[in-house]
Amino acid sequence: MEHVTPKHEKIRFRRDEIARLHELPSACAQERLVPDPRMGFRIVPILAWTLAAILLVVLAAPAAVFLFGIPGIGGERIRIEAEAALTRLAGFDVDATMGEPHLSVDASRFIAFQVDDVRISRGAGGANLVEAGSLRFGLRFLPLLTGQVRLGSAGIEDARISLSALPPGEGPNATLASLTDADGLIDPGLVMKAAFAAVHRTFEAFDAGATRRLDFTNVEILLPAGVPGGTLHLEQAKIERGLSGAISFEAAASWSGRTFRLEGTADRDGKGLRPVAFATSLTFERAEFERDLTSLNGDPKTAIMRLGGAARIDLAGSEAEGDGGQLRLDATLDDAGIVFASGESMRGSASIAASFQPDAQKIEIERAELVAGRSRFSGHGAVGPAPAVEGEAAHYRYELVSDGSLLAPEGSSEPDLPILARIAGTFDPVTRRLTARDIGVRTSSGQVMGTAIVSFVEGRSPGIDLALSVPEMTVSNVKQIWPWFAAYGAHRWANEKLFGGTIKNSRLSMSVAPGRLGNGTPLSRDEISGYFEVSGTRFDVTGQIPPVRDGVGSISFQGTDVDVRLSSGTVFLSTGRTVAASNGTFVIRRAELPPVIGQLDIDIAGTADAVAELASYKPIDAMRHLPIAPEDLSGQVSGKVEARIPLQAGTDMSNLGWAVKLSYTGLSIAKPFEGQNVSDASGTIEVVPTVAEIKANAKLNGMTATLDISEPLGDSGVARKRDITLVMDAKTRNAVAPGLESLLDGPVSVKMSGEGPRGVSLRIWQTRVSPCHGRDGRKAPASPPSSPSVTISSAGRRESLTSSCRASPSRSRGRQRSPRRVCRARGSRR
Repeated sequence: MEHVTPKHEKIRFRRDEIARLHELPSACAQERLVPDPRMGFRIVPILAWTLAAILLVVLAAPAAVFLFGIPGIGGERIRIEAEAALTRLAGFDVDATMGEPHLSVDASRFIAFQVDDVRISRGAGGANLVEAGSLRFGLRFLPLLTGQVRLGSAGIEDARISLSALPPGEGPNATLASLTDADGLIDPGLVMKAAFAAVHRTFEAFDAGATRRLDFTNVEILLPAGVPGGTLHLEQAKIERGLSGAISFEAAASWSGRTFRLEGTADRDGKGLRPVAFATSLTFERAEFERDLTSLNGDPKTAIMRLGGAARIDLAGSEAEGDGGQLRLDATLDDAGIVFASGESMRGSASIAASFQPDAQKIEIERAELVAGRSRFSGHGAVGPAPAVEGEAAHYRYELVSDGSLLAPEGSSEPDLPILARIAGTFDPVTRRLTARDIGVRTSSGQVMGTAIVSFVEGRSPGIDLALSVPEMTVSNVKQIWPWFAAYGAHRWANEKLFGGTIKNSRLSMSVAPGRLGNGTPLSRDEISGYFEVSGTRFDVTGQIPPVRDGVGSISFQGTDVDVRLSSGTVFLSTGRTVAASNGTFVIRRAELPPVIGQLDIDIAGTADAVAELASYKPIDAMRHLPIAPEDLSGQVSGKVEARIPLQAGTDMSNLGWAVKLSYTGLSIAKPFEGQNVSDASGTIEVVPTVAEIKANAKLNGMTATLDISEPLGDSGVARKRDITLVMDAKTRNAVAPGLESLLDGPVSVKMSGEGPRGVSLRIWQTRVSPCHGRDGRKAPASPPSSPSVTISSAGRRESLTSSCRASPSRSRGRQRSPRRVCRARGSRR
């Protein structure tokens, strides 16, 4: 039987047909365990409708205000509220004109009114203080629900604020006037009062109004005339009062081409009373100033091309009941750098911590530190208005003392120098002159004393008048103290070439007009000069030439010209020999123009071997062309060395001239020179890069000789010359030229001339002619006192001479005498 599944049927029950569960028999006498479902159905609709109503109110209230309230409120209402708020903040009545308001949203998410083309001036018809592209007022939400217009914030965009339009009694000028005393000097006590008054005024402005936040975007502030920089540009700025009552502010701005951030906080005590505490921080982001070389005159090597760094200034204060309060200033300069056109640079940092002392009328500098390279300057002191003195203009006085600083200039090979220093003086705000009447620097070896005047001119580098004196101090210490900007060429030469010893009776003076330092033109002879007396010092010459030690002399400079004078000194050679040096000069001219070349001129004296060794060092190297070693020479030598010496690395020394001029006595050469033995020579030798000129009286192979020799050096192309005159006695004559005894008798002078040992022309002068024999075998009479000469030309061949005699009549008074025979020599070569 087939099973058939019945189809589903829809069954509908009427309400009265549905039995309630609690009425069923199984539910009788049971506890009620679940709530009445009718309660849940009641709560959900109530919550839903309540939420809907709230949302409706939230959305409808603003809509109603904007749909129906704005026409009622109107632009005039907004203008009145704006004028009232600005008047409270500015402290004087203002007049505002603006366009019609429209809906906007401000940065605090407030519903806001925005008006465009805003003009705010001081009273009707006054100069415009503010010109804004848009001005926005945020409205508080809860008062808005009740129909009240309460400002919660205010913002200004694309605005131009002119502080120069403020009347003389308002703005920065008035603020500055409130900080000065009766003499026009800034009073530390008044500064403290003004700082706290500004904080209190800010609190009072917020207390008087309903605004809790002010925003500034792209606002340009024109500073009054006389304030440096001209314009302050606020990219973003905000000042806000929090729920706790504290005020905070921050700004990102730029001034005079430098960007900075300003932030800070201010708060009252827990009871909301007048005493406050505040802290501000002004941070200049790293900025660099660059300079164009084409705008400089002369050589720009010393010009400042780039100047940059990052600065931070912190100002904090606090006051209490019955107390004047405390105000502290902390400033730092980090990663500062100065780059010169020469490529050299200086890097460093600085910091200062100071506190205001109103009772003592001064600012106490608790700590001041300057770091430049490896040098570190630290000190403490004070600055403030000077007590009024009849006949003196009002001025400030200052004093800074260093109990321990360290000098280590860049490029110096000297050890770091600990110093004690003090500087004290005055500053005249009218003439803008900083005077240092007392400058003192003390080291372990002596002290430096001096005075200085620094003149400040807007837009230019400061002018400096400086005078320093050094009674006595070591050379090492003076090199460390020497100001880097004073006589750059002389300073560099002293650092590289001068070591050890003592400086006495020395001075340095400088007079530079404002705008001269760092403008690319080297200081002239009239602007800077110095003089130093040195003793016991070491003076490095150049190349491989050993230094002059135990030197006594002086160093003077004017502008970029340097003159070094050496009264006496000793050159110690590597072999232990010594050469005395005296009357030396080393002259540098136009040290700012590369390559820097110095002219050396120095007298030397010593043994022949020592002087020859000195002349063998580069760049002179005069002995390399001569077949003589220093140890082959003996005797005494004195003379002069002249040389052009480069002071810059990499300079080609092959084209630099030099000259050695020597005088000698008792000079002997141990080895034959060109096959001749030279001894007991006295004369001169002058050596230049192309030729050596020798003039001397000497013993040549035992014979008395006069020498005039030119010996070319290297490939100079100068002709070789040999002019030698020998004086021979009979024995020497017969040994050198046998066969002349029949013609010559007595000493004979022989002059040899030519270009070398071969091809020499000889000319012989006799002092007495030997008697001749006639054809009859009788001896001829002696020759008259005259000395006929015999010339011998030789090119490596030996020449012999023969003689003949002829009769020469001789007359005497009153009688006829026998004829006189004259000998005539003829030569034949073989």
